[in-house]
Amino acid sequence: MALNLNDEKAIDYSSDVPYFPFDTYGDFDFAVVAAEDSGEAGSEKNKSDKEFDVYTVEVLASSNPSLKPGEKVIFWFQTGGDGVTQKNRAYKAAELRQFVSAAMGVHPTSAEYKKYDALAGRKTLLERDFEAVETGIRLKATKGKERTGTPGTFYTEKAWAPLAAE
Repeated sequence: MALNLNDEKAIDYSSDVPYFPFDTYGDFDFAVVAAEDSGEAGSEKNKSDKEFDVYTVEVLASSNPSLKPGEKVIFWFQTGGDGVTQKNRAYKAAELRQFVSAAMGVHPTSAEYKKYDALAGRKTLLERDFEAVETGIRLKATKGKERTGTPGTFYTEKAWAPLAAE
């Protein structure tokens, strides 16, 4: 089947800000500067068949020379639509929950995390005025397991924490 490059359902991944680079490992401190919800899949706002959040962050500190303080990158989290399978649903939810909780100041190892309402936290982040409310977040990105069927490529394990956490 040929790939239809004119398909309106295709997600426009273009941006003035690059995505967090694949296979980039290290310790990073970020300031969240923007958050956007794609809207419902197939809607006027979002013609694609996926629903997602896009968070733009500014690098405050980095142990990896490929990302320098002052640079901005995007983190993309799928929240619904085509591609969310029974197998990956729990992983996708856990990844976004950890990001949102950390951005809202809740450390994933705290007792509060187990009962934290990440849906409310996500809503707050998507509506936040990031110029008025500083939102810091810390990431430890490490090399994970090798990807099945693609020797030499690895998953990136991400551990999020509030920036103030030590």
